[in-house]
Parts: sequence; structure tokens; C-alpha cells
Amino acid sequence: MAWITPTLDLCKGRLTGPEWTALGNAAKNSGQTAEGLAQEAIDSIVTEVRGRIPKRIRRGPDGTIPDEATRAFLALWVYDFITRIPAMKSLLDDLRVKAYDNGNSTLRDMAADKLQIVPPTDPAPQIDQAAGPFVEVARPAQPNQMTRCDLDGLI
Repeated sequence: MAWITPTLDLCKGRLTGPEWTALGNAAKNSGQTAEGLAQEAIDSIVTEVRGRIPKRIRRGPDGTIPDEATRAFLALWVYDFITRIPAMKSLLDDLRVKAYDNGNSTLRDMAADKLQIVPPTDPAPQIDQAAGPFVEVARPAQPNQMTRCDLDGLI
């Protein structure tokens, strides 16, 4: 599957029209916009999902997530977006809270490499970074255990 860029339209599909309107009105009352709050939540959750991708998987372009994590992303987005507007916590019913818990569980499984993630077809460019300030000590695979008999005749 492909990696996707979560959009506001994708996320709004998880809310009903009246819910979006109510959230928009509540945001205006607090001096904000629903679109601005929703985009902040999208950016935050995308970063969280990308941070849970196993290191062995090369990431897709910035702002993308694996398609396999879409449901988890959307569940976390709904919860995060609704809780940004304190007056709207009543929209968090038991199903949405359970979906949020399941989304977190999915991301934990992904981080533990228990979820199969298909690498992106167009991975993000790899960033070359300078080596860290450390020294690596080479050690033999097996310790050299010479005895007197092994050394006899060398001198």
C-alpha cells in the first residue's frame, strides 16, 4: 500500500456535519478557527505516527504516514481535535474513547515491529549526519588464550 498525506478533508470525514459545525462555533467563541485547530492536530498526530515507525523502515516524504496506520491516525486525530475545545468533550462517547485506545495500541504494535509496514515507493531522502563523539573498540570474537606450550620456541 502507499503512504498517504492526511488532509483536513480526510479527517473531517470522521465527524458528522453538525459535529463539525458545533466544533467550529465553539472554536470561534474561544477566538480560534476549527480549521486551524484541526490542522494543528493533524501535524501533531502525523509527527507521533512517524515517530513510531520502526527504524528498519525508511520513511516516506515529510508529512506522510503509512497507509496501514490510517485508522489509528484518524482515531487519535478525532480525540485530539475534540479535546482541544474544552466545551466539546461531550462529543467523546465510549466508542471514540475506545477507538483512541485501539489507535494507541496499534501504534505501540507498529513501534514494536509487530505490524507489517510496506516501505514507501518514494522514500524521503536520507540525511547524512556526522558521526557522534564516540570511539568503537574492536574486540576479537573469541579471546586469545595462549598457553606456555603454544609460545614455546618463539624466542
